[in-house]
Amino acid sequence: MSRRGRRAVPSSRHRRLIAGIAAVALAAGACATTLGREELAVEYYNIGSAYFDLGELDKSVSYLSRALDLSPDLARASYNLARVYVLQGRYEPALELLDTLLSQDPSNALVMETIAYTHYLTGELGPAAQWYDRALDLSPTNLDLLQNRATVAQERGDHELAVRLLRRALDLADSRPQLSRHLAEAERALGRYDRAMEAYRVYVDGVSTPDPEALLGYAELLESQEYYAVALEVLDRLVERDGVDSELLARAHFANGRILLVHAMEEDRGLESLAAALELGFADEDAAADLLDVAPPESVPAIRAALTAAGLLEPDDSTPREDGGPTGETLTEPDLPTADE
Repeated sequence: MSRRGRRAVPSSRHRRLIAGIAAVALAAGACATTLGREELAVEYYNIGSAYFDLGELDKSVSYLSRALDLSPDLARASYNLARVYVLQGRYEPALELLDTLLSQDPSNALVMETIAYTHYLTGELGPAAQWYDRALDLSPTNLDLLQNRATVAQERGDHELAVRLLRRALDLADSRPQLSRHLAEAERALGRYDRAMEAYRVYVDGVSTPDPEALLGYAELLESQEYYAVALEVLDRLVERDGVDSELLARAHFANGRILLVHAMEEDRGLESLAAALELGFADEDAAADLLDVAPPESVPAIRAALTAAGLLEPDDSTPREDGGPTGETLTEPDLPTADE
């Protein structure tokens, strides 16, 4: 695709696609074919792979299938067709192709990794772990394998294994900040907060635009460990970002407001952040109640009013009304004195 206002220049992939289509059309239209079955299969494979890269999956399936019709043993066509099926959510035919490929090449770590990933997508974490382990036996320094196996371990609750795998990967990697992010999450799950904070710091410092969810997790961890000033700096980076999901942004503003109100004793700024969170639709009633429990007494009325107006709290019957009477109560007339009193 070209940018608006600029002349469209075909990419090398587009040029390859066009050339492949032309070659196949010439071969199909000739009375005496100039391409043998194997050569024609390769041309179909090239076109199918080009469509795959362009995201046109149905066309990719069509051409890759034609390639296999002409040359059933064309392994690369089978593998790419399996990848397309995975992207389409057609996991059963994908696994069938991958199993066939593995029977032909039992030591193919890439095929094992793809089988593992397919099982992961279907929620079958046990088989996914087993296939990743088999692939790692063949390719123990593959960083993608180590990271993916660690992800499966985390989702199965085996955070110690995840930490070991991620630290092994980090020893091998020159620069791979995402590994540090996953390490932070695993260490945090184990309650090793100092290690988690250090891993988060490495991740945040190592990428130009850290993931917003990771920034929020880092800030919340810093707050829990009483590093309030650093937590506010991290939250500032998050709330000033463009394009952040509104729900996550609301959580960030709420966390910012909580620190300012409870720990920094900056009521005005804290209430501004709280208002921003509520305007974005912050709706965590438990977090709202917790904020009231820990807020300084002098800030409670303003916080309660804001939360009540947003529907996160029930109106408090003891809150004074503008007319001076307590809400929710019926006033009774005083007894009138008798004439002889």
